[in-house]
Amino acid sequence: MGSTINTPELLAKHHEATGGKVVTRFPPEPNGYLHIGHAKAMRFSFQTASEYGGYTYLRFDDTNPEKETVEFIENIKENVNWLGYTPYKITHSSDNFQQLYDFAVHLIKKDKAYVDEQTPDQIHEFRRNKLPSPYRTRPIEESLKMFEGMKNGLYEEGQVSLRLKIDPTNENPTLRDPIAYRIKYCPHPHAGNKWCIYPMYDYTHCICDSLENVTHSLCSLEFEIRRDLYYWILEQLDLYRPFVYEFSRLNISNTIMSKRRLTELVTKKYVRGWDDPRLPTLNGLRRKGYIFFFIIFPFSFFLFESSSLYFSHIIDNLLNNYSYTPEAINDFCDLVSVTRRGNENMIALNLLEHCIRKDLDVRAKRVFALLDPVKVIIENVDEKYSHAATAQHFPKDASLGGYTITLTKEFYVDRSDIRTEASKDFFGFAPGQLVGLKYAFPVRVKQIITDNNGEVTELRVDLEQDGGSKPKTFLNWLPVKESHSAIVNLYDVLFLSYNPNEDADWKSSMNPNSLIVKTNARVHKSILGIIPFVMYFSNAKN
Repeated sequence: MGSTINTPELLAKHHEATGGKVVTRFPPEPNGYLHIGHAKAMRFSFQTASEYGGYTYLRFDDTNPEKETVEFIENIKENVNWLGYTPYKITHSSDNFQQLYDFAVHLIKKDKAYVDEQTPDQIHEFRRNKLPSPYRTRPIEESLKMFEGMKNGLYEEGQVSLRLKIDPTNENPTLRDPIAYRIKYCPHPHAGNKWCIYPMYDYTHCICDSLENVTHSLCSLEFEIRRDLYYWILEQLDLYRPFVYEFSRLNISNTIMSKRRLTELVTKKYVRGWDDPRLPTLNGLRRKGYIFFFIIFPFSFFLFESSSLYFSHIIDNLLNNYSYTPEAINDFCDLVSVTRRGNENMIALNLLEHCIRKDLDVRAKRVFALLDPVKVIIENVDEKYSHAATAQHFPKDASLGGYTITLTKEFYVDRSDIRTEASKDFFGFAPGQLVGLKYAFPVRVKQIITDNNGEVTELRVDLEQDGGSKPKTFLNWLPVKESHSAIVNLYDVLFLSYNPNEDADWKSSMNPNSLIVKTNARVHKSILGIIPFVMYFSNAKN
């Protein structure tokens, strides 16, 4: 409906401001933490401008003060920086509140906006039925006076609103006289208490794009239906019209990406906060990783190699030294790329896991850890027996160094590597079985001791150093005197459903075992000095 064509005068003014450069913006609403879908959108905006010698604004679309906080603003800034982007400027839509108000007054004077006294429910019902508001023909002077009264706090919330006068019968619902301003007696996290009326996103977004001389307004496909409204507003105000391009949202299996639903998970305490490793938020992703066990030392990465034959586990530091790297997330965004395919497009979680494994494999140092340790006693050595082995930080490249791990008469192995009966398809600790200790010698199981409940409490083995028989597997272990206890959180996917968005009750497929706490884990002493950590394992059904 709105014209996309810029006049020669608008083009000349725009070119003077930009110097002919490509200008984009990343415009998050500060009502939650950024998630990996935002990382994709962010990368598209910043890379598009950079590849053509242009620049990108970080603009906070802060038009809804009830849901926006300084915490969210600062978190977004930090994550943009963490991903490696430097905005040309950091701006806020609220910086333009006075200009937006003046533009609204201009639209009223053009008879393109009016003050409506219908309730929000009535407005919704009338728009749904394509009916004009009974206040649509309100005189211009009366709307001007009432709009000023809205600004001065003369009305209650929901009592009146300012609507654009477009077309109540239009097939595009966004053009059925949308609301431009509503009353909210709520302090703004950036503008403070100056305003009690706030512009709607659809009214604000296009104007801010134009004021910042954005050349390419890049947004996800759900905004495609709003394109006509975008251009209608700019045409009525005789403002520069950017080029609009919509792309498909990023959807990842076993995951919820809706910020509204993520907010519900956090506020209703289904998870432990915005940085819970089960969430797709950047802070959640930064607290987890894949491949083996690992922990992050300051300025370097350490992986704990999993002793389990069944799972790959992850340890992460609870401070801001996280396991996911910006390079891995950006590589994933490059791999999935940007398309116009519909929002039903679903990316399998294991593709993200692949990118993280590939990244951590070359940067994360390995260190032994056990989730459920069981003591082992070597019977054919004396109490003073000691053998210093060198465990590799990077098993694929011994030249990158390692650490010393000492085999003595007593050590630990993981319970998941033990069975009380031998079988042809099991190569771990079982009666009579020869098992290799990684970086050390093989041992042969002589006795598996259990309690009255059949729970394994101890293993007795013999050490075999003669190089005779060769074990079929080499498992992780820990010295008793060189290991320390740890409490570990094991995280799995939050949703068992491949696409929980399709479920009528989206919370119905929540995984009851998405968090398991291990209170008896042990880690190698080389991690001493590092604060508490958690572990993560991915077991998504793809």
